[in-house]
Amino acid sequence: MRGAAGVAAGPASVPGIPSVTADDMVERLAPTVRLHRADRANRKSGGEDNDMSFQAYLDTIEDKTGLTPRQFIELASEKGFGPGTKAGEIVSWLADDYGLGRGHAMALVHVITKGPAISAKHVDSGGTHSDASDTLWLDGKASRPAG
Repeated sequence: MRGAAGVAAGPASVPGIPSVTADDMVERLAPTVRLHRADRANRKSGGEDNDMSFQAYLDTIEDKTGLTPRQFIELASEKGFGPGTKAGEIVSWLADDYGLGRGHAMALVHVITKGPAISAKHVDSGGTHSDASDTLWLDGKASRPAG
């Protein structure tokens, strides 16, 4: 018997595997859905996740992984990633090996495939992603020159 969406109605019975109802799945996924909705609402409302410069993304990655952007470039090169590599390949690697989300991974995709230069339109723009310079610092927060 099929429901309105063409999905079999009622739980399927597979020997040795407990059946899971739709209600069970909703109950199991509810905390995750609430977190994603809260994150999305925070971003739409201009929450702190939106107020990160490009450099701040790289600094956060260093905090999370203990690796500088320059070290990620070297690791990427060892894997054969560089200019011309599709973003999806790098994003998958960073998610699988380092637990990075898409936004932070895309920041590294830029430096891996294009280097440290960013568009001058973001320099001192006053926007949410405004940076102080059109050149990103790749050698770690501790060694970044003041100013």
